[in-house]
Amino acid sequence: MPLYDRELVSKLEDQAEDFKVPEERKQSVREYRDAFDNVSSNYSKEEVQEALSEDEFPGALPTDEFDKVSGFSVDFDQSWSSHEEVNVWAVDVLEDRVMIAADGSQIEPIDEFDQPVGLAQAVWLINRHKRGKDYTRDVDMEVLTPEDLLYKDPNTGYVQVDEQEVSVSRFELEMKVLCERIEEYAKVC
Repeated sequence: MPLYDRELVSKLEDQAEDFKVPEERKQSVREYRDAFDNVSSNYSKEEVQEALSEDEFPGALPTDEFDKVSGFSVDFDQSWSSHEEVNVWAVDVLEDRVMIAADGSQIEPIDEFDQPVGLAQAVWLINRHKRGKDYTRDVDMEVLTPEDLLYKDPNTGYVQVDEQEVSVSRFELEMKVLCERIEEYAKVC
């Protein structure tokens, strides 16, 4: 079925008010920004890392730039006048650097059959950024069986499909293939 651009734009314009950011969310963003500004103005990279050292999963940690700039971003002082210049710059920056990526997709449980079945897959890519398109692409796939998808609801006693299982399996598969590829290349590099 085609997407009718004009009709979509018209509908979105008609509903523009529905997409305005509520004031309380704007306030939350301001509070986070103020907290970040406070941390970046009053603490060093080492002090932040020390404060978070007890946390098993602290999230993002400050990089070397943390002590060199203030605020959310580091200015990017490159500019180009053509795509060719961009490509030359990118080759210079990326050449011989290995990049690993994964992206998953899924098919939710199909229950039209006697037994439900689902699918999670993760396509992964390793780009070595060498001249001559030196990259590897493959897919890992997991078929989810009734044993994976069904559970007995303790409140009702009914056996039903777990609506979260396919999404969780997809995420776990994406993380598994990333970890495997990173470990593989950590030994090589």
